[in-house]
Amino acid sequence: FYAGLKPPPYKSVFKGRYDEAPYVTEHVRSILKAVNPDKNIYYEGGFKIETTIQLDLQKQAILDTQKHVDYLTGKKGGIKKVWLKKDEKPPVSDDSTLQAAVIGLDPQTGEILFMHGGGDRFHQDNQLNRAIQIRRQTGSSIKPVLYAAAIDSGKVHTGMRVMDAKVFYRGKNGEKDWTPNNFDKEYLGEISLRTALEKSKNTVAVQIAEKIGLSTVARYYQQFFFPDPQEYKKRYRDDLSVALGSLEFSPLEMATVFSSFANDGKIQRPYLIRRITSSTGKVIYEYDLNDEFNMKIPFERRVVNPDTAEVMISLMTSSARYSSVRKTGYKGIVAGKTGTTNDYKDAWFVGLKPNLSLAVWIGYDDSAYGMGPKGVGSLAAAPLWGTIAAHADTLAVLPKRSFTFSKNAEQIEICKETGLDASACPCEAKEKEFFTSKAKPSKECIAPAVDKSNSIQSLF
Repeated sequence: FYAGLKPPPYKSVFKGRYDEAPYVTEHVRSILKAVNPDKNIYYEGGFKIETTIQLDLQKQAILDTQKHVDYLTGKKGGIKKVWLKKDEKPPVSDDSTLQAAVIGLDPQTGEILFMHGGGDRFHQDNQLNRAIQIRRQTGSSIKPVLYAAAIDSGKVHTGMRVMDAKVFYRGKNGEKDWTPNNFDKEYLGEISLRTALEKSKNTVAVQIAEKIGLSTVARYYQQFFFPDPQEYKKRYRDDLSVALGSLEFSPLEMATVFSSFANDGKIQRPYLIRRITSSTGKVIYEYDLNDEFNMKIPFERRVVNPDTAEVMISLMTSSARYSSVRKTGYKGIVAGKTGTTNDYKDAWFVGLKPNLSLAVWIGYDDSAYGMGPKGVGSLAAAPLWGTIAAHADTLAVLPKRSFTFSKNAEQIEICKETGLDASACPCEAKEKEFFTSKAKPSKECIAPAVDKSNSIQSLF
């Protein structure tokens, strides 16, 4: 393991010891200090600490992350440190480097399997654990949450056709007018909901939020992220921009929320420390009694129905095909979504396997810097996800599972053109799509070239 690191190996601040998982060690140290603030007892030892970390996978994830950051900042990777404040000069002595954060957890239990919070070498001057301690805008990686809200509410279903075209919103109360643009500046006209997520169409995301209503969007975002009323009040903003990733979340929060789709629509509160026992054998810490990361969320909660979760796995499986997640040779299951923020400040990929919810973030600590045009989720973040997932399969340390749901979505054959029930459709272009019990095509397709009643536009 050490041979792959330059300079080898990592060092944690705890007595300057060499450490195979420094960000994990520092987190455990902080929890132990909070549980038992007697510094003398802590440094003398005697505590038994049981964690959820899979050490072989942890070490591999560190190595994968460092190699990936080195690649991105090299000639082939193309990441360039770009100063974004045109009216100011960059600091003369700034030597900050490209950073990364990866965190993987078991969707069914919430156990954190590995965690690495930086792109450069861990050292005493920079102990920031970006996997759990930063919050950044998510860009389009938030869209599965929006789509899940729309589908679970019963106001939108996968057969609906949506209009990918420029939309204009006049500013209210002195605010500026707003025209959300697609990242690729391309507009395809009427498309399926699946295509809209695959191609990450901003125009459609905003229309979906408008269709289901900001109150519904807020209610589901609160269910997913902010069950604590004070957190919701402090961190949520009630406007259409939340459909495009304007809210800020940590990689841990994103991995936690995505885990619901692989866990029957439920979220388990994540934890890394199972138990701490004192030198006398007394249990002084239990995972189920403590909100380890101060997320202000219950131990378990349902956020969407099981059939909605299955629909989302299907949609995100299609979306992941456009992510370059297989660029490094990964051939396994993946359902996920990329994200890129304005000026290429943040690159995300959050994805799922049945036994893993993994969030990858790439960026600079100082948001005054961007990464240039190569700093997009599909190029900067998704390949690292694929590399780590492939090694997880090779190491065979995770339980073998398939996606299962207590209530399955229904597959219905629909007309590809209209999205309507194809039972009597004369058109040859048909496909099967997943639907929840709350919403499915209410009409049969008879004249596909004429019938436009199944589009979101017709519902306004």
